[in-house]
Amino acid sequence: KALDYWGHAPDMEAARPRYIALNFKLAENLINRFGGVIPLPAVKGLVHPDILPPAPPANEPWRNDAASWAMRNVLRVSQNAAEKTHAQLLLGQMRTRYPSGNADWDKEGETYLEQAAEARPVNDWTDDAINELAQYYNNHSDYVAAAAQYQSLLDTFQKGQTPFWDQAQNMLDQIKKPQATIGMIDAFAPSSYLQVSVSYRNLKQARLVLRRVQPATVLAFWKEQERPRNGQLSDGCRNAVPAF
Repeated sequence: KALDYWGHAPDMEAARPRYIALNFKLAENLINRFGGVIPLPAVKGLVHPDILPPAPPANEPWRNDAASWAMRNVLRVSQNAAEKTHAQLLLGQMRTRYPSGNADWDKEGETYLEQAAEARPVNDWTDDAINELAQYYNNHSDYVAAAAQYQSLLDTFQKGQTPFWDQAQNMLDQIKKPQATIGMIDAFAPSSYLQVSVSYRNLKQARLVLRRVQPATVLAFWKEQERPRNGQLSDGCRNAVPAF
Protein backbone atom coordinates (compact mmCIF):
# COMPACT_ATOMS: atom_id res chain seq x y z
CA LYS A 1 0.00 0.00 0.00
CA ALA A 2 2.83 2.39 0.82
CA LEU A 3 4.48 1.76 -2.55
CA ASP A 4 1.15 2.24 -4.29
CA TYR A 5 0.51 5.48 -2.39
CA TRP A 6 3.88 7.08 -3.08
CA GLY A 7 3.85 5.77 -6.63
CA HIS A 8 0.67 7.74 -7.32
CA ALA A 9 1.62 10.83 -5.31
CA PRO A 10 1.03 14.05 -7.26
CA ASP A 11 4.15 15.74 -5.81
CA MET A 12 6.82 13.52 -7.33
CA GLU A 13 9.73 15.47 -5.86
CA ALA A 14 8.41 14.93 -2.34
CA ALA A 15 7.45 11.31 -3.03
CA ARG A 16 10.67 10.28 -4.78
CA PRO A 17 12.93 9.68 -1.72
CA ARG A 18 10.21 7.79 0.17
CA TYR A 19 9.34 5.70 -2.84
CA ILE A 20 12.98 4.83 -3.53
CA ALA A 21 13.59 3.91 0.12
CA LEU A 22 10.58 1.57 0.08
CA ASN A 23 11.83 -0.11 -3.08
CA PHE A 24 15.23 -0.72 -1.50
CA LYS A 25 13.60 -2.10 1.64
CA LEU A 26 11.43 -4.47 -0.40
CA ALA A 27 14.31 -5.69 -2.60
CA GLU A 28 16.78 -6.21 0.26
CA ASN A 29 14.20 -8.13 2.28
CA LEU A 30 13.32 -10.41 -0.64
CA ILE A 31 16.95 -10.98 -1.61
CA ASN A 32 17.98 -11.81 1.96
CA ARG A 33 15.04 -14.14 2.53
CA PHE A 34 14.38 -15.71 -0.86
CA GLY A 35 17.15 -14.69 -3.22
CA GLY A 36 14.83 -12.10 -4.72
CA VAL A 37 13.03 -14.44 -7.11
CA ILE A 38 9.44 -13.88 -6.01
CA PRO A 39 6.81 -13.42 -8.78
CA LEU A 40 5.19 -10.01 -8.83
CA PRO A 41 1.59 -11.21 -8.40
CA ALA A 42 2.58 -12.72 -5.05
CA VAL A 43 3.20 -9.24 -3.65
CA LYS A 44 0.08 -7.10 -3.34
CA GLY A 45 0.15 -3.50 -4.43
CA LEU A 46 3.00 -3.91 -6.92
CA VAL A 47 1.18 -4.28 -10.18
CA HIS A 48 0.08 -0.97 -11.65
CA PRO A 49 1.50 2.13 -9.91
CA ASP A 50 1.92 4.89 -12.49
CA ILE A 51 5.63 5.25 -11.81
CA LEU A 52 6.52 1.66 -12.65
CA PRO A 53 8.83 0.69 -15.49
CA PRO A 54 7.22 -1.37 -18.25
CA ALA A 55 6.81 -5.09 -17.74
CA PRO A 56 9.64 -7.30 -19.06
CA PRO A 57 9.24 -8.86 -22.50
CA ALA A 58 7.25 -12.09 -22.59
CA ASN A 59 10.30 -14.08 -23.67
CA GLU A 60 12.27 -12.96 -20.59
CA PRO A 61 10.12 -14.24 -17.71
CA TRP A 62 13.10 -14.57 -15.35
CA ARG A 63 13.11 -10.79 -15.00
CA ASN A 64 9.59 -10.70 -13.64
CA ASP A 65 10.51 -10.99 -9.97
CA ALA A 66 9.71 -8.48 -7.26
CA ALA A 67 13.28 -7.55 -6.30
CA SER A 68 14.32 -6.92 -9.92
CA TRP A 69 11.12 -4.96 -10.40
CA ALA A 70 11.93 -2.76 -7.42
CA MET A 71 15.54 -2.11 -8.43
CA ARG A 72 14.69 -1.42 -12.08
CA ASN A 73 12.18 1.03 -10.68
CA VAL A 74 14.93 2.78 -8.69
CA LEU A 75 17.12 2.98 -11.81
CA ARG A 76 14.21 4.59 -13.63
CA VAL A 77 13.24 7.27 -11.11
CA SER A 78 16.38 7.98 -9.09
CA GLN A 79 18.48 11.05 -9.80
CA ASN A 80 21.21 10.05 -7.36
CA ALA A 81 24.35 8.23 -8.54
CA ALA A 82 24.85 6.33 -5.27
CA GLU A 83 21.27 5.03 -5.36
CA LYS A 84 21.73 3.83 -8.93
CA THR A 85 25.02 2.09 -8.07
CA HIS A 86 23.33 0.46 -5.07
CA ALA A 87 20.47 -0.76 -7.26
CA GLN A 88 22.86 -2.18 -9.88
CA LEU A 89 24.83 -3.89 -7.12
CA LEU A 90 21.72 -5.59 -5.72
CA LEU A 91 20.59 -6.65 -9.19
CA GLY A 92 24.02 -8.14 -9.80
CA GLN A 93 24.21 -9.86 -6.42
CA MET A 94 20.87 -11.62 -6.71
CA ARG A 95 21.84 -12.97 -10.14
CA THR A 96 25.41 -14.03 -9.31
CA ARG A 97 24.78 -15.29 -5.77
CA TYR A 98 21.56 -17.11 -6.67
CA PRO A 99 22.16 -18.54 -10.17
CA SER A 100 19.04 -19.74 -11.94
CA GLY A 101 20.62 -21.92 -14.61
CA ASN A 102 19.50 -19.36 -17.19
CA ALA A 103 22.52 -18.03 -19.09
CA ASP A 104 20.86 -14.67 -19.77
CA TRP A 105 20.06 -14.21 -16.07
CA ASP A 106 23.66 -15.00 -15.09
CA LYS A 107 25.09 -12.68 -17.77
CA GLU A 108 22.80 -9.89 -16.62
CA GLY A 109 24.26 -10.26 -13.13
CA GLU A 110 27.81 -9.84 -14.37
CA THR A 111 26.78 -6.84 -16.47
CA TYR A 112 25.03 -5.12 -13.55
CA LEU A 113 28.12 -5.61 -11.36
CA GLU A 114 30.36 -4.20 -14.09
CA GLN A 115 28.14 -1.14 -14.45
CA ALA A 116 28.16 -0.57 -10.70
CA ALA A 117 31.93 -1.03 -10.40
CA GLU A 118 32.70 1.29 -13.33
CA ALA A 119 30.43 4.14 -12.23
CA ARG A 120 32.38 7.38 -11.79
CA PRO A 121 32.76 9.56 -9.83
CA VAL A 122 32.95 7.06 -6.99
CA ASN A 123 30.21 6.98 -4.38
CA ASP A 124 29.38 5.14 -1.16
CA TRP A 125 28.70 1.87 -3.04
CA THR A 126 31.60 1.82 -5.50
CA ASP A 127 33.95 -0.19 -3.30
CA ASP A 128 31.21 -2.74 -2.57
CA ALA A 129 30.60 -3.14 -6.28
CA ILE A 130 34.28 -3.54 -7.20
CA ASN A 131 34.80 -6.08 -4.42
CA GLU A 132 31.69 -8.03 -5.40
CA LEU A 133 32.78 -8.16 -9.05
CA ALA A 134 36.30 -9.24 -8.07
CA GLN A 135 34.90 -12.07 -5.93
CA TYR A 136 32.60 -13.12 -8.77
CA TYR A 137 35.53 -13.40 -11.19
CA ASN A 138 37.68 -15.19 -8.62
CA ASN A 139 34.93 -17.73 -7.87
CA HIS A 140 34.67 -18.42 -11.61
CA SER A 141 38.45 -18.93 -11.89
CA ASP A 142 38.88 -15.83 -14.07
CA TYR A 143 41.96 -14.76 -12.13
CA VAL A 144 43.13 -12.16 -14.64
CA ALA A 145 39.84 -10.27 -14.39
CA ALA A 146 39.72 -10.75 -10.60
CA ALA A 147 43.24 -9.37 -10.20
CA ALA A 148 42.30 -6.35 -12.33
CA GLN A 149 39.32 -5.58 -10.08
CA TYR A 150 41.29 -5.98 -6.86
CA GLN A 151 43.97 -3.69 -8.30
CA SER A 152 41.25 -1.22 -9.29
CA LEU A 153 40.00 -1.14 -5.71
CA LEU A 154 43.53 -0.49 -4.39
CA ASP A 155 44.08 2.25 -6.98
CA THR A 156 40.72 3.91 -6.40
CA PHE A 157 40.73 3.95 -2.59
CA GLN A 158 43.36 4.62 0.02
CA LYS A 159 43.88 2.28 2.97
CA GLY A 160 41.26 3.20 5.56
CA GLN A 161 38.77 4.51 3.00
CA THR A 162 37.20 1.08 2.43
CA PRO A 163 36.86 -2.02 4.63
CA PHE A 164 37.88 -4.15 1.62
CA TRP A 165 41.39 -2.69 1.19
CA ASP A 166 43.35 -5.31 3.16
CA GLN A 167 41.28 -8.14 1.70
CA ALA A 168 41.93 -6.86 -1.82
CA GLN A 169 45.67 -6.67 -1.16
CA ASN A 170 45.73 -10.20 0.27
CA MET A 171 43.67 -11.62 -2.59
CA LEU A 172 45.85 -9.89 -5.18
CA ASP A 173 48.98 -11.35 -3.59
CA GLN A 174 47.35 -14.78 -3.44
CA ILE A 175 46.34 -14.66 -7.10
CA LYS A 176 49.77 -13.56 -8.31
CA LYS A 177 52.05 -15.73 -6.19
CA PRO A 178 53.14 -19.18 -7.43
CA GLN A 179 51.26 -22.01 -5.78
CA ALA A 180 50.63 -25.71 -6.20
CA THR A 181 48.26 -28.04 -4.38
CA ILE A 182 48.27 -31.83 -4.30
CA GLY A 183 45.43 -33.82 -2.78
CA MET A 184 44.04 -37.32 -2.60
CA ILE A 185 41.29 -39.21 -0.87
CA ASP A 186 41.94 -40.41 2.65
CA ALA A 187 40.32 -43.85 2.26
CA PHE A 188 42.54 -46.66 0.99
CA ALA A 189 41.45 -50.14 -0.09
CA PRO A 190 43.90 -53.00 -0.84
CA SER A 191 44.75 -53.49 -4.53
CA SER A 192 42.93 -50.31 -5.53
CA TYR A 193 44.08 -47.35 -7.60
CA LEU A 194 44.40 -44.03 -5.82
CA GLN A 195 43.47 -40.79 -7.52
CA VAL A 196 45.79 -37.84 -6.96
CA SER A 197 44.63 -34.34 -7.92
CA VAL A 198 47.10 -31.59 -8.76
CA SER A 199 46.32 -27.91 -9.24
CA TYR A 200 48.78 -25.10 -9.86
CA ARG A 201 48.96 -21.44 -10.78
CA ASN A 202 51.74 -19.06 -11.86
CA LEU A 203 54.21 -21.93 -12.29
CA LYS A 204 56.28 -22.69 -15.38
CA GLN A 205 57.23 -26.13 -14.13
CA ALA A 206 56.97 -28.33 -11.05
CA ARG A 207 58.60 -31.58 -9.89
CA LEU A 208 56.46 -34.20 -8.21
CA VAL A 209 57.96 -37.10 -6.21
CA LEU A 210 55.94 -40.19 -5.27
CA ARG A 211 57.13 -42.28 -2.36
CA ARG A 212 55.97 -45.72 -1.31
CA VAL A 213 54.64 -45.53 2.22
CA GLN A 214 54.31 -48.48 4.59
CA PRO A 215 51.58 -47.47 7.02
CA ALA A 216 52.98 -49.58 9.84
CA THR A 217 56.40 -47.95 9.50
CA VAL A 218 54.92 -44.47 9.45
CA LEU A 219 52.75 -45.14 12.49
CA ALA A 220 55.76 -46.44 14.41
CA PHE A 221 57.63 -43.20 13.78
CA TRP A 222 54.58 -41.15 14.73
CA LYS A 223 54.42 -42.88 18.08
CA GLU A 224 58.08 -42.21 18.78
CA GLN A 225 58.08 -38.61 17.59
CA GLU A 226 55.74 -35.67 17.85
CA ARG A 227 52.79 -36.07 15.48
CA PRO A 228 53.60 -34.11 12.31
CA ARG A 229 51.87 -30.78 11.90
CA ASN A 230 49.32 -30.25 9.14
CA GLY A 231 49.56 -33.90 8.12
CA GLN A 232 53.18 -33.59 6.91
CA LEU A 233 55.65 -36.43 7.45
CA SER A 234 58.53 -35.74 9.79
CA ASP A 235 62.06 -35.88 8.35
CA GLY A 236 62.58 -39.27 9.98
CA CYS A 237 59.47 -40.73 8.37
CA ARG A 238 60.21 -39.15 5.01
CA ASN A 239 63.74 -40.56 4.91
CA ALA A 240 62.65 -43.99 6.12
CA VAL A 241 60.38 -44.80 3.20
CA PRO A 242 61.82 -45.66 -0.23
CA ALA A 243 60.94 -43.70 -3.34
CA PHE A 244 59.57 -45.43 -6.45
